[in-house]
Amino acid sequence: MSAVDAFVARLTAAWPDALAAWSAHTLLRAPRVLTTREEAAAAGLPEQIASIRLTDSTIFVHAARCIELGLEGCELALLAHEVGHHIYVPGNLSEHARMFAYLQPRLAGLPAALVPLVANLWADTLINDRLQRQAGVDIAEVYRRLFRARSGAPDLTWRLYMRTYELLWRLDPGALVEPHLVSRDLAGDALLCSRIARACADEPALGAGRYASVLYRWLSEDQQAGGASTFAAGGLFDTRDAALDEAGEPVATLPAGVLHRPRPDTGPLVPGLDGPADEGDTAMGPGDDAERTLRTPAEVGALLRAMGLAVDEGALVARYYRELAAPHLIQFPKRRSPRAPEPLLEGVDPWDAGDDVSALDLLESVVRSPRLVPGVTTVQRHFGTTAGGTSARQPVDLDLYIDCSGSMPDPRRQISYLTLAGAILALSALRSGSRVQVTLWSTSAVSTEGFVRDPAVVLQHVCGYVSGGTRFPLDVLHDTYARRPAHERRPAHVVVISDDGIDTLLRGQHEDRAGAEVAREALERAGGGGTLVLNIGRPLPQWQHTAALRGVGFAVHRVAAWPELVTFARAFAQDHYGAA
Repeated sequence: MSAVDAFVARLTAAWPDALAAWSAHTLLRAPRVLTTREEAAAAGLPEQIASIRLTDSTIFVHAARCIELGLEGCELALLAHEVGHHIYVPGNLSEHARMFAYLQPRLAGLPAALVPLVANLWADTLINDRLQRQAGVDIAEVYRRLFRARSGAPDLTWRLYMRTYELLWRLDPGALVEPHLVSRDLAGDALLCSRIARACADEPALGAGRYASVLYRWLSEDQQAGGASTFAAGGLFDTRDAALDEAGEPVATLPAGVLHRPRPDTGPLVPGLDGPADEGDTAMGPGDDAERTLRTPAEVGALLRAMGLAVDEGALVARYYRELAAPHLIQFPKRRSPRAPEPLLEGVDPWDAGDDVSALDLLESVVRSPRLVPGVTTVQRHFGTTAGGTSARQPVDLDLYIDCSGSMPDPRRQISYLTLAGAILALSALRSGSRVQVTLWSTSAVSTEGFVRDPAVVLQHVCGYVSGGTRFPLDVLHDTYARRPAHERRPAHVVVISDDGIDTLLRGQHEDRAGAEVAREALERAGGGGTLVLNIGRPLPQWQHTAALRGVGFAVHRVAAWPELVTFARAFAQDHYGAA
């Protein structure tokens, strides 16, 4: 039996014990063993000894690399460690993201590539400490062998990392790193790291930031010395590709919880060691919205890229505002028509072989001829409609105009409450069966192709940005209703989100007609009314354009600050149209 075959056989035998090291009830599919360097390279793991993919909880073991490093006999430790990434830290992409959220601000000024490395080191520290002390798995032996297989002096971060394990497991100095390589300062920081690991074992995300604060100095000095990583060279970066899919490509996803920053950690570095814990030491739970602040779309994108996730800016921004809008969605108002249409049998039409089988009127066809010949003797019923005796609910389409001039926030870079309010209104309308037309306007306008039902198309336009000057698109408003086909003329409600730049509607002209006249005619043809929600600095009775806009036919609402748009959008349908 070859060395690789023997190693694979021991892996198979050790797998049940690796699962049991965490729980007798752990369920996880067997690891995928890569037996050659070519196979490992094809899987994207040329140097790593093992790895885990959090997207589908797949564990990989690079058998050839493990044998090169002399890790035969450590199969249980290798497997139990990877199971720990599935069970304990990070466990899933959402917790992985929480950890990155604490790490990023603590590692500001260092290369972005160090964030996932530190996340990996911290997770490994917690997993290995629990396995070594509580599960009886000899993790220390893995590092002893790596210590013997290593060539050249390790970087400072590696020395700190190994000395931390010596302290955690009460090993003799020199068991994992030569004593002369450990300075007094480094030994002191290793002690801090060991204390943080014990104090924050139940709060991995919170502890990650404190751990990074201690590592910062040594990471910085390593960068100044050349930036080589002993960990990556030793194949110990096992969560580097945690966000890959089965094809080895980054997954375009938005893990839960990434929209909000964690509460700033203002507690002591090690609770109980350097002073009493204050409120900042308590870890934040996923539902503590009042104690979190919202990330901008740009910040969310940076966090996802640090995690190795694919980021398509358009899809990310749309998903961002969709998730923010979700808690506020309500059904858009519907009107009751006097009578619901009911089917009325008017006769029969020929039925051919290409028609729907369920439409075939078999009885009538047999009555006409005992021989069924498609298109000749076969028929289907033809129905018209007649007014019924019950009323029906009729959706009101939404015609949404969002001011996207240069004075408005760019929804791709910062939080735009105009975009969020638009998403709430548009998605609520779609949910109730209405169709939506979205127009972004400045000196130019971008619109959907009429009223549509596709949420992806609607959100793509709602989350877009135009920039430029301010000029209300009277041509779009006019053409929407002047050219609307008769069969599409169900009521539509015109909603405009803007500021005092809406006065361009009154000052503008279309085909030599005053803007007020064009807007009044469009609202009459729309048949569903119109609403302006404006951010203006003075009360409506004191604003010079209030009376003129109401004279056009608009209901005018004022918000004193952009965040108030969310409250308006949420209450709009119920408060304004609920009784109808």
